[in-house]
Amino acid sequence: MPLIPIEDNFTDVIAKAQRGYGISDAELASRAEITAEDLAAVKGGEAKLPVLRRLARHLQLSPDALEILAKKTAYPRAPRRRRGRPRRRGPDPRHLRIRPNRRAGAPRLKPPSKETGAFFWLPAPCSPLPASMPLIPIEDNFTDVIAKAQRGYGISDAELASRAEITAEDLAAVKGGEAKLPVLRRLARHLQLSPDALEILAKKTAYPRAPVFPRGFAFFNTRHGDMTVNNYLVWDNKTREAAIVDTGSDAAELLEFVETHKLRVKHVLLTHAHEDHVAALPQILAATRADVWLHEREPANAVPGARRFTDNDYFHLGVIAIKCLPTWGHTPGQTTFYVQGLSWPLALCGDSLFSASVGGSPTHFREQVKNTRARIFSLPKDTVIGPGHGPITTLAHERKYNPFFAPDRFARPAGEDATPGGVDAETSSIGGKPARAVDLPKKPKAGKAGRTDVHAAAKPARGAKPDKKPSKSAKPG
Repeated sequence: MPLIPIEDNFTDVIAKAQRGYGISDAELASRAEITAEDLAAVKGGEAKLPVLRRLARHLQLSPDALEILAKKTAYPRAPRRRRGRPRRRGPDPRHLRIRPNRRAGAPRLKPPSKETGAFFWLPAPCSPLPASMPLIPIEDNFTDVIAKAQRGYGISDAELASRAEITAEDLAAVKGGEAKLPVLRRLARHLQLSPDALEILAKKTAYPRAPVFPRGFAFFNTRHGDMTVNNYLVWDNKTREAAIVDTGSDAAELLEFVETHKLRVKHVLLTHAHEDHVAALPQILAATRADVWLHEREPANAVPGARRFTDNDYFHLGVIAIKCLPTWGHTPGQTTFYVQGLSWPLALCGDSLFSASVGGSPTHFREQVKNTRARIFSLPKDTVIGPGHGPITTLAHERKYNPFFAPDRFARPAGEDATPGGVDAETSSIGGKPARAVDLPKKPKAGKAGRTDVHAAAKPARGAKPDKKPSKSAKPG
């Protein structure tokens, strides 16, 4: 075997991925947080390993493999047949007993044909390969989260700086993108945000890891103007009935997936009627005969010809059930589709919830946060979240890292009392002492038989004699 040079070096790999995913140099440098000079140096052949690893994460490449390719420390070795030993010849394969291959997804051997006596390899009946989850940048950074909360709760810059006891210059610096952590933590306490989660978001030290569905679920991400938008495909593996949740801006890849896996699209379910979520609807309707569904509270002429559903309605695809949960606020009919019957519970929530953020609403932001907390955060803890923008996440991740829902969002610094200018957590109104989960009264301990031990507080101290109960025969007076 002659030693042939590897066809592509690390610069060719980066160029192919960048060209294939349609990412410009300026956008790639912005996502990877590197300078244009570093990007030009790497594309010119300079192996700057930290820069390479940053680029790999935003081009759906393996950072370790790209680093090894740049170092040229791996070369494939093909197996060789040992010399000096004759190859062992087995019996004629046409007379072998055919045994079923027990390995899942392996090819199966068809018995020899009577006409030709030849063998044929047939693909085993198995589900399509799971769609890989691309690494998509988190939709909102810490400045977006602060701006959404400030706008949603109607707090001006001067009022916010006065409450947080910071200068106007510090507030302007933070809103301009400078991560001043003490200032961030002060702002978080007056915007119903978690100081710890907001600090983690500013440091960019947490990224959601969602499980891969082996079957029944596919995820698509398309570009719409200066942002990207997600849409989803859910299907039953036995009946091949499918439903599309939102359309994205281009459905070419989705329709190709449907045709390849021979799916029959029954429904197009829309979380809401904003342009970026319904842009590819004509393209989908031209290729399928699916029914389009939209919540009854959405505007009448938002999607012409769409059928209407209401709160808590169900759609069924074979054994899969899809429940419509009302999480309105971003729009009047914003809906989360809760999917049961797959490997994990799945909530496709549109713009109700993002990874480490929520969708904005200038008029009904309080209601949106309240509905999202009540409808989505009451789901099972292993629920996978499919947002309208940004990466797929999990409910467990958002409970810990989302500044709007992390458990310490109403915590106050030590020694600080509630002031009339504080934000009420339960009623979402300005004024009053905030309540949080850790302040709620604890449940009484259970007794030996599992019943609530209501007499625990009345038990005498150790060594003390209990009071004698009056005799049943004793008469009053």
